[in-house]
Amino acid sequence: MTYTATYNVEDDKLRIACDERWDRELFNEMRQKYGFTWAPLQECFFAKWSPAREDKLMDLAGDIVADEITMLERAEAKRIRLEGYAENNKVKANRFAAVADQMVSNQPILLGHHSQRKMERMQDAKDRAEAQSMTAFEAVRYLTYKAQGVIVHANRKNKDGVRARRIETLLKELRDCQRSINEGHTIVQFWTKALAADEGKKKFYADNYLGSMVGKGRSTYRLSPFGFWGDVQSGKMTIDDAFTKSLEYGQQMISDDRIMREIAHLLGRLGYENAMLGGAERFPAALTATALKDFARKFGVDSPTVEKQENGDWLLTSDVYLPYFFSEDGELVKALELSEGEWKTLFVDLGYEVEIRQSVASKIPLLNFKADKPLLLKTPWSSELQTFEQVEMTKEEYSKIYNDYKGTYIGTADDGSKYRMRICVQGFGVGGRKAVYLIDSKAHPSPYSKQNLAA
Repeated sequence: MTYTATYNVEDDKLRIACDERWDRELFNEMRQKYGFTWAPLQECFFAKWSPAREDKLMDLAGDIVADEITMLERAEAKRIRLEGYAENNKVKANRFAAVADQMVSNQPILLGHHSQRKMERMQDAKDRAEAQSMTAFEAVRYLTYKAQGVIVHANRKNKDGVRARRIETLLKELRDCQRSINEGHTIVQFWTKALAADEGKKKFYADNYLGSMVGKGRSTYRLSPFGFWGDVQSGKMTIDDAFTKSLEYGQQMISDDRIMREIAHLLGRLGYENAMLGGAERFPAALTATALKDFARKFGVDSPTVEKQENGDWLLTSDVYLPYFFSEDGELVKALELSEGEWKTLFVDLGYEVEIRQSVASKIPLLNFKADKPLLLKTPWSSELQTFEQVEMTKEEYSKIYNDYKGTYIGTADDGSKYRMRICVQGFGVGGRKAVYLIDSKAHPSPYSKQNLAA
């Protein structure tokens, strides 16, 4: 038996097929133990990626290759298949309808006549044919709707807004994994300190912290395995043994191979999704402590502290070790000092784009220039550049527009620098928003050397 295993980064699915009939015991194991779903028409198992499922596929196939079939191609194949089912049901519905039409009789059923029983059987057959015809027509309508839906669903998965929200979900999963490692470091630090304490302090730690829950809100966790406090109180375990085993408990959390593999997988998926979204833009404004803290929290740093050094570098510190992917060599450190440019490069490498708040956006220069072609500006609701026609008006006319119907959007010049452009609303939808050129205000040179605007 030869197995073929693939992984598709678009839908994060593992798939495995066999060139022969599956062994019944293995078939049930794939479904019940590993949670795979059987696709009868494709003759393969599929499931969302996990370390255990990846290991199982490696054991069976020996290697996992990239899936060359895209999500849209799968959706198109399913659409064709569903349309074929709909056509078959349409033929069936027409056939039943034709049978029902043939059974139409203008002669009423005559009670007591020798033809009564025959006419009643004919009427029952006609009713059954009509019901079967209606059922087939309902199936046609459902299958046609479903065939359209699979394409809509596949296209929706590739929308910028959906992809951006998917990135946020991946970052949340990354933080959950990193939090488990952070908790392990906290446990190791705590019990290392407890083991070095004097006998009086050890008794205090044993009475108050063994088996206790620490943390805040939903992110609470145990400092030691459940039951250690009772074992120490009953004399089944010494205090030093309980502290040592609690220390090992924290070390297991830090070195958990499953967590490390999930983090590596999530970083790979984040890289793919950010690349499909066009990549992260380099932060145009001066770096601030708030922006650096937001970045650190986004990637799971526990209680980050940021301080600007005298030489202009920024120092990021934490009570526990920083995520291993923050340093180039993967070394675990509690503090990381980089220049402003190096931090911005790290932001881009990890696909992080700093949210430009109003206070930061106000520092980006506001330009007033006349464009020969529509402008490409970035809107708050999309990562893609939108096209804006330019309109001319006076400063007084612009000031009369209600504040909710005007503002500024950010554009990128040929040299990579950012600028702001006034916009106003003159209709519905994106097309109703226009870039504004004030004819009676100071005009600035165009930031595009060759008018690199929309076609």
